[in-house]
Amino acid sequence: MSSGIIDLSKLYELLNGIDNPYKILRAKTPEGVKYRDIVSSLMSGVSEKSGFYLWGHFNKKHFWTNIYLGKATLGKVSSLKYRIRDELGEERAFLLQDKMTDELDKECRSIYPDKWDSYKKLYERALLKHKSNCIVWTEFESTNNVIIKEIENDLIESINPQSNIHRTTPPTNLRNETGKIVNEFRHQIHEHRDLLRKNKVK
Repeated sequence: MSSGIIDLSKLYELLNGIDNPYKILRAKTPEGVKYRDIVSSLMSGVSEKSGFYLWGHFNKKHFWTNIYLGKATLGKVSSLKYRIRDELGEERAFLLQDKMTDELDKECRSIYPDKWDSYKKLYERALLKHKSNCIVWTEFESTNNVIIKEIENDLIESINPQSNIHRTTPPTNLRNETGKIVNEFRHQIHEHRDLLRKNKVK
């Protein structure tokens, strides 16, 4: 079972180095292009298989906080690499703040004048991931979608990521695979603890 971690600190460095942070939301600005290029570089080494991934950060007391659990199912366009890259691209607003404000709403309406009403929920979901400074991932291959869903439900209840709003009651007994995935997440978090603590978002 292969696993790894994606350090997002370079994205925050980009944000801190520009005069108007909202520029990263516009894909064709120099800042938006730079954001895309950084995301592409962060994908080096990320598995092209299916699996689970976890957004998170260390809090002020240096304890790890689980923010969002996602999954990448089977298929060429659903690998961990594709799914995480796509999520970082579409949800870049997570860098900015933790909730929708009038200022952000106004900015986004100017970017998507005809589509903002349908895009707004996507942006509000992205803002729930604010303060994430890394994404941990681990492979899990299965052709059984029922098992994948059961493990996802197991993981959400077991590690309680704060931004997973939609939840389903997991089966009575914890699947063995769930424990293995949690161990892979914890291994990566502990292995990179000093780096992640150093790069924590204030």
